[in-house]
Amino acid sequence: MPLTKAQAKSLDILEVARSLGMEMKRKSHREYYWAEHDSFKIDTVKNTWHWYSQNLFGDTINLVQQMQNVSYKEAMVFLETGSFPEAKPVEEERKPFNYTLAPYEQPFVEARTYLKEIRGLSDDTIDFFIEKGVLAQAKRKDKDGVIEDVLVFKYLDSNQQLVGASLQGLVPDQERHPGKGYLKQIMYQSEAISGLNVSIGSPKRLIVTEAPIDLMSYYELHKDELNDVRLVEMEGLKEGVLSHYVLEILQERGDIPMDERDYTKSSELARTSRFLSVAAETSTLFQNNKYDDLITLAVDNDAAGQNFITQLQEKGIPVQIAIPPIVQLNQEKKDWNDFLKRGNEAPKELAHVYTADEKSWHYQGFFEKEIALAKAQELTADDVKTFVSARQLTKEEVHQEYTRIVNQEKERQHTMSEVHEAGVEYEAEKPDNSRLAQARRKLERLKGEADEAINAVYSHQSLTNGQPMNDKRGGANFMRKQEQIEGRVFSKMDEIKQQEERVERLEHQQHLKEMGLNRQGSGLDMSVQNIPRIREELEKAKRGESFFTKATLKRYQEELTRLEAISEQMDKTSIQPATQALIDEGLVNQWQKQPNTYFVKGLRRVALELTEEGEFQLSSQTKYHPKTDEERLKVDELLAKQKKQGELVLEDDQSSELNIDNSNLSPEDAEWLKQNWDNISFSVEPKKQMVIDSDKTVTFEKPSNPLGDSSRALEENQSTEKALGKSQEQNMNSEYQKNERTNGSQGSLQPKAEGSPTPVPEVGTFERSVTSRPTLSSHLLYFSINEEFQSSNDGHYHSISSHELAKLNRPIRSQTIQNAAQYYLAELANSKIYYVTPDKTVQVNFEEKHFMHLTGIKPLAPGQTPEKTLRDFAEGNGHFDNILLANNDAAFDKINVLSDLS
Repeated sequence: MPLTKAQAKSLDILEVARSLGMEMKRKSHREYYWAEHDSFKIDTVKNTWHWYSQNLFGDTINLVQQMQNVSYKEAMVFLETGSFPEAKPVEEERKPFNYTLAPYEQPFVEARTYLKEIRGLSDDTIDFFIEKGVLAQAKRKDKDGVIEDVLVFKYLDSNQQLVGASLQGLVPDQERHPGKGYLKQIMYQSEAISGLNVSIGSPKRLIVTEAPIDLMSYYELHKDELNDVRLVEMEGLKEGVLSHYVLEILQERGDIPMDERDYTKSSELARTSRFLSVAAETSTLFQNNKYDDLITLAVDNDAAGQNFITQLQEKGIPVQIAIPPIVQLNQEKKDWNDFLKRGNEAPKELAHVYTADEKSWHYQGFFEKEIALAKAQELTADDVKTFVSARQLTKEEVHQEYTRIVNQEKERQHTMSEVHEAGVEYEAEKPDNSRLAQARRKLERLKGEADEAINAVYSHQSLTNGQPMNDKRGGANFMRKQEQIEGRVFSKMDEIKQQEERVERLEHQQHLKEMGLNRQGSGLDMSVQNIPRIREELEKAKRGESFFTKATLKRYQEELTRLEAISEQMDKTSIQPATQALIDEGLVNQWQKQPNTYFVKGLRRVALELTEEGEFQLSSQTKYHPKTDEERLKVDELLAKQKKQGELVLEDDQSSELNIDNSNLSPEDAEWLKQNWDNISFSVEPKKQMVIDSDKTVTFEKPSNPLGDSSRALEENQSTEKALGKSQEQNMNSEYQKNERTNGSQGSLQPKAEGSPTPVPEVGTFERSVTSRPTLSSHLLYFSINEEFQSSNDGHYHSISSHELAKLNRPIRSQTIQNAAQYYLAELANSKIYYVTPDKTVQVNFEEKHFMHLTGIKPLAPGQTPEKTLRDFAEGNGHFDNILLANNDAAFDKINVLSDLS
């Protein structure tokens, strides 16, 4: 009995491939790949094959057809017998075409309506084809006696004789015509190598489409630029039709001799249909570039059309590609009628996509540029290189580009090897704990567990000793346990399948990373490690070799500037000991893409950022801010721990490190200092002064931070001391005051009234700054916003930018604001202070609502009042919908003098 189609499909596809001489290698328990082309893979579970680089797939029958280039019938014989039938050539004759619808042609009314309303064609285009004698409307009667109106596309030969026709239904009927719902049919005995064709001028070239309406659509879109051309449709993708009209046009041009052929004979049809292939293989006809513009392929932009283009070019047949571009994601197909109906939507930047490996190449379509880049990443495999080109490439250029990419990768690998070899000593290799490595290890573990489960099945089965298990032998229990053991096998196989898919995804991500692309493969990865790749792409853009859009390249340039700044900052930044302690304890993990960003351990997407001073602050990117109270508490604890570890607490065993000149202190001051010594703490910073009062400083030394800005710190300390001095001794000589603060002068700790028009309180600056006040909040103030950064300005205030937000969150500023707010709330709010001078007395009311204006910061949120803003700042609540800042850097100027309040 002959092999049925179902039986042929059920044959072991791996064995069929091997019988065809294909060397298959195992990749996983279910997947094999072809040694010659690793993008060709066989799935032994589904019993199917998929050639990814060629966009081909199928079953056992398709496999034989594709690999041996044989018919379905011949493939079935091979699958049944293991060999192909011997061909027996028989000369067949075809009767001349008989147009049976001539008596039933109707006025061109319904057909015109269909072409205009359904297909989007204009009257001018329809009339052009009617005048050429290739369109008609007729009534057709099928074998069931059903009559329907049809549109007739006529095939005329060079003598204007009718040699064939195809029919297009005008009324949809899904029941009788499944699929698109319309009748589509080539009339009986139509000449196989002919199709609808019209000439414009004296044809010197061909434009070829797959279907008559695609041809009319192409004409509609390009009629103003069509001269001396023949338009041909092939009723599909038929090299024989193309060969026929190429032969005909070359004869008409006088480039080859005229040759009358009788197309009623199959041998003549076959000879003409092979003309292109034979000419390309056995002659120099297409080797001098004379006919590069002879053939324009306006076929569909789908896998079949792309294969057709590739096959012709692979044979050495020159073609110009004029397929309609795909401009929408996830669109699989595009023909010229689709393009016409969408309103000629082609964007300015388009690109062709190509794939290539060591032995072959493939044209993959024409796309909007960003889609082309995404498509290229999707098609890239281990040994398959994918690239895009703004212009069409020849076969030779594709191979050259493939070679260039391979050589570039080899050079990059060689360079990396040299870098590694240049090292004198390296630490022992650490285990790879990347997600991919962990996934691979888990897959191996699952496979081992599956093997154990399978062995358990065989072991349990062996207990039967080959005898049936009946009730007397505990058959029910045995079978129940057998099912459980087998269930574990199937469960484990499902786990393996899921894990293999995960490994495959991670391998794809790893491949994208190695190429310097983002996780989606749609663009470059914006990270510090990828700076060289970004620079390389921008250099290619300067040479006109980049296929990214101008807008994308502009964004890459901006990102490069930002990343280089981060890299430069990291090179210059010396991490403070307190900050390094948090890193060493493993409380934060550095992000390799942006090395100045550290994610908080145990929290999801919450990060700290390293400042120029080498200390942590909350990330300048709001998306990495804490979202919950628990997260905010964890971040506050880390920042508080950093601050606490950064302070040098003077203990008994450390007192010798300070050289304090107290020889000129009064006995009262010395006793006060002794009693309050444990309450005094000093921040460890390069060459810093601790102000005791307007006359006294304590100076101590610390090894300088080579990257720290000690002069700036000194200037800030001096400016603070000047502010304190002004509030206490307005008439003191400023130069003398500066010298006293720098060198340490003699004086008493007790406040004095010299130079003051009225006595000052007995509680002086020193006592107020040293004795502790109640802390209003357990949170450190950190500013963040809900809204996106905006560009708005009312003339006085503007929306905060990301740069200004980071600047505002510098500890020196945020802590100044919080301290000032706490002092204002505790000491000044809702009070009146009188300033008495010899001339007059001035009364100042310090209300809660006034503080916000002193800062130049205006938070925006529901119910946000100036009074609430004061309390928010004091309590460390810095999260608002948006923040406005006073213009011209006035906010930062105001912050610089806020410390004068205390």
